[in-house]
Amino acid sequence: PTIERFGGLHVAAASMSGKAGEVLELLRRHKALTPRRIKGLGKLGKGNVGETHYLDHIKQILRNESDRVQRIGLERYREYISDELPSDIQLNPLLEHWANKSIVARRWEIGPCPRCHQKSFLALIDLDDQLRCETCGNGIPYGDQVRVAYTLRESIRHSLNEGLQTVVLT
Repeated sequence: PTIERFGGLHVAAASMSGKAGEVLELLRRHKALTPRRIKGLGKLGKGNVGETHYLDHIKQILRNESDRVQRIGLERYREYISDELPSDIQLNPLLEHWANKSIVARRWEIGPCPRCHQKSFLALIDLDDQLRCETCGNGIPYGDQVRVAYTLRESIRHSLNEGLQTVVLT
């Protein structure tokens, strides 16, 4: 089921290698991370998670073919892969793509708590209720902004902990 969530073996392998693989590893090791924190920990700079766009690889494969074969090949590959890979190789589109595939889940980052100085990550926020720190239970005031963070779905985290990346990449 985990490999199917990625869109198949070849997409899972691409997601678990390179900078995208580093992002998955960061998410595996941390409870939840904001895109800004992922960029910092992963040393991603502006958030580029791919060396080249995936279509560039197909262009390389088709480079010795006629213009017609190249055009048709690229068009067919775009149709085939449109639901399997993000449209952009930047971090935010990749995280949103994974969220839509149920690989990661979105969480609201609240805090830090005035008492224990920890941040909490909530799946849902009820604006009628006071926010409570997950660590100490203290009330947390609503801030000016609430950031979106991402966490791996438990089934994906479990699969990665059990060595899925090694299996997929061999």
